[in-house]
Amino acid sequence: MKPRLLNTWPERPITYGGDYGGDTVSILCFESTVPITQVDMGLPQLAVLPARVPPNTPVASQGESSLPAPGSDYEQVIVFRNMGLAMAEDEILVADGLIRKYSVERGCAAGEDFVLIRVVTEHPVTAVQVPGTSWGFAGNCLPGSERMHADGLSKSTAHPADHSYAPVEGPPFKTAFSFSRGPLHRLFAGKLVALDPGHGGKDTGIRGPVNLLEKDISMQIAAEAQTLLRASGALPFLTREKDEPLNDHGRAQVVLRRKAEFCVQIHASGGRSPLSRKYHVYAKPGCTESQALAGQVAFALRERIGMAIPEVEYLEELSLYEVPTIRVEPLCLSHFVDEANFRAPLFRKRIAQAIYNGLARHLAEIPSEPRTQPDPTPPSPSVCSLLLSAREKSPLTTVDPWEKPAVLRIRTHLITEKDDPVGVVKTYTKDIADKTDIVGIAESVVAIMQGRAIDPDTVQPSFLARLVSRFAHPDASVSAPRSMQMAIEEVGSLRILIAAAAGLWGKITRRRGLFFKVAGHQVAEIDDSGGTMPPYDRSIIMGPKDPNQVARIIRRQTGLWTLILDVNDKGCVDVLGSSIPLSKERENTLKSLLKTNPFGNDDQKTPLVIIKPSYTPPQLHL
Repeated sequence: MKPRLLNTWPERPITYGGDYGGDTVSILCFESTVPITQVDMGLPQLAVLPARVPPNTPVASQGESSLPAPGSDYEQVIVFRNMGLAMAEDEILVADGLIRKYSVERGCAAGEDFVLIRVVTEHPVTAVQVPGTSWGFAGNCLPGSERMHADGLSKSTAHPADHSYAPVEGPPFKTAFSFSRGPLHRLFAGKLVALDPGHGGKDTGIRGPVNLLEKDISMQIAAEAQTLLRASGALPFLTREKDEPLNDHGRAQVVLRRKAEFCVQIHASGGRSPLSRKYHVYAKPGCTESQALAGQVAFALRERIGMAIPEVEYLEELSLYEVPTIRVEPLCLSHFVDEANFRAPLFRKRIAQAIYNGLARHLAEIPSEPRTQPDPTPPSPSVCSLLLSAREKSPLTTVDPWEKPAVLRIRTHLITEKDDPVGVVKTYTKDIADKTDIVGIAESVVAIMQGRAIDPDTVQPSFLARLVSRFAHPDASVSAPRSMQMAIEEVGSLRILIAAAAGLWGKITRRRGLFFKVAGHQVAEIDDSGGTMPPYDRSIIMGPKDPNQVARIIRRQTGLWTLILDVNDKGCVDVLGSSIPLSKERENTLKSLLKTNPFGNDDQKTPLVIIKPSYTPPQLHL
């Protein structure tokens, strides 16, 4: 296998103790076919981007946008030398309050392949060594120890003695960089933030087409935002801690009594038409700070989840609050797609993250008071290449090549109906896969390439679809009338009726899954809105047509054993198609190997994996 970068993803911020003094860090991870032992770092540079709109910018008139533009950001360059790119070149949105985004690009200079990583942060921080690493590669790259060459590469002049190595087992090999979230801690430290989840008790608010309630949604988002704010040193609190009624005056009194500095009301929008969608962010009339905060949160919502919020509006009832207060309505609960999206935990986390990001950017715009004590000296900028194996660190055995196979996840471009399965496999397995390897493809991506992503707005649910969907489990993919209608069109009304009767019997006898057993795998493979990666998170994804035939065609044209797989985050693995018949023992081995779901259904964009049944790690010559 040639040295190739396979995949990359941002980890959720984590907190370290010890020498870091409890510092919270953002982490970017990379996976490669061989250990990354040649890493160069460029100095952080201020990116030339538009400045933010000042906090006292007036609300825009109708038809204009009052949302702030991105502020000036900081860019840091990292180079992996002697490394090619198997994954697609990509720009990855992080938007975790510190790292805005990063890009992965391929390059070649003087016959040497390299991978260029551009990390854009909202505050001037650099990569720091992840603590607790007792093995791997760590090269100190102090400011001024780099020199730029004409080929655009940054060459480290650090002495080889400054580098330490230790061989580890792979592939894939994991490389991680961490970025201190200290600037965010300084912004939020000790800030009292009120989170006001709307409705409660008998006041349920808006009810979704299936069964979601606004009072529950607002509480879940508030709890997620509270967790994020606490991790940054803020002191957030909820105006209601449980499902209980609380009127507007009572909420305002809670905020006043606890001396909050800001208040964020969380609600959902809705309308009579199930096809209408509108999202709102409201500001307190006559309060410029409230309007500035609302603008930052509205921009963060648009950035993180693509919500169309054209302007900030005023809401008179927010005048009851004596502190800068905003109301966000980031979800149109009466729309069936938004309700389906909200069932995904990641969607709720994104809304909470957008609220956090808006608060952080607003605080960054407020002039800070002079510090009585200097900031602690930050750790020396360094880069840490963690040669972490995705497998156990015990030696490989050659008795059974299936005892410890390697699973390589490959990040692809956004695959659409314009792509061809054979072409995708050829592009992303080049220089990596051998004839003894297995290629696994996510079934939803195969269906998308077959044009089986259905716009739910084009589906008219029948009476039968509306009736049967009412009895489906709320988390089932066919709990929405439109997805149930697609199930009826796939297998017929009679089969769905029989399956519904079986499901009803299963509820009485407490036997789960009878509906799908009778309806068949074609129905079980349907993904409702929110079940896959954007922009297809707003589509109904049917199961792939003739997956065995697709697998055989790929095998015939690439020579690789191919599997079409349906894997979810609950550990369920189904082999829908295979180019070669699988024995029960081998199928069970594959299911055990893949139950952690290496396929990325969302931002991960890793719908393709290579399984290497037998692999000997390369010897490192250092």
